[in-house]
Amino acid sequence: MLRRFSVNYAVLSMLLDGALTLLALTVAVTLRPSFPQVPLLVPVPHVSLPTWIYVLVPVLWVLVFLISSVYDPKGTYRLVDELQSVSLASFLATLICAGLFYLTFREFSRWLFVSFVAFNVALLLGWRILARLGWRMLRFPADERRVLIIGAGNLGQMVGQMVRDYSWTGLTLVGYLDDAADAPEREGVVWLGRVQDARLIVKQYGVNDVVVTLPQYAYGKVNDLILKLHDLPLLVRVVPDYFSLALYQARVEDFAGIPMINLRDPALNDVQRLVKRVFDLVIGGIAAIVILPLLGLVALAIRLDSSGPIIFRQRRVGENGRLFDMYKFRSMIVGAEDMQD
Repeated sequence: MLRRFSVNYAVLSMLLDGALTLLALTVAVTLRPSFPQVPLLVPVPHVSLPTWIYVLVPVLWVLVFLISSVYDPKGTYRLVDELQSVSLASFLATLICAGLFYLTFREFSRWLFVSFVAFNVALLLGWRILARLGWRMLRFPADERRVLIIGAGNLGQMVGQMVRDYSWTGLTLVGYLDDAADAPEREGVVWLGRVQDARLIVKQYGVNDVVVTLPQYAYGKVNDLILKLHDLPLLVRVVPDYFSLALYQARVEDFAGIPMINLRDPALNDVQRLVKRVFDLVIGGIAAIVILPLLGLVALAIRLDSSGPIIFRQRRVGENGRLFDMYKFRSMIVGAEDMQD
């Protein structure tokens, strides 16, 4: 039986994406001669493409989706994540196809290409939305994954609620293991035993995934737990108890090949910093040229008002403690910073 988030479903998705890409290209070619006459649109009586394009484009599109992890079930539990992944992969595939046609087949009409991409993205997003509606409304059985949560605190209960919310994807919450004395009394907690019972519970309930949500002071038990479970066919995931650091935008990143949790990210990421730098140089340069006559008048006024340098320089502290020199027109007497007392 075809199950959601299974290997067979991923293969079916690849075949369907390839078929819909071919359909979008065929529809765009068929409709191109009937496009209304608008500015910049050259009318064409007939469109004919080489056969290799009909083969290469669907294959290329599926390969880009495959490389971009569109078919990875771990990243597509939520609809918004799947749609975002498909949109980004489609953008990348569009750029690759555009470059390929520019180098090999320049007769490919730009309006034909735009219409093909529009049709294709609509089809690729549309069938995924309809599929999710079908899974939910018709209640097709998903590939069950039984989840055991170790740690019944607030963090563990949050993870348990997430598992229940996505039960339609096949996730089933087996219960909790916790050494806390009040664990069996907590509302909504199915307490199955102590942490040291993990191996026995995993075998007894046929657990597929173990999620460790122990508080920071209990992290010493994680090593022993992993040693007990390492030879069993299951996945063990650790959720760090860092929700209190959410204000610092904590995130996992790769540092020299080692996954680490970044607890304090710069105010701007690399892309934002690049945009800001370009904006500063372009807008700042244009503004400086425009107000150059005014700047000359200000400099002349300072020179006539008092003796001393026209420009005042002072060392300031920037982001991450980095020192830089600040320059401005002098508006006080020479040596004013030494007279603060």
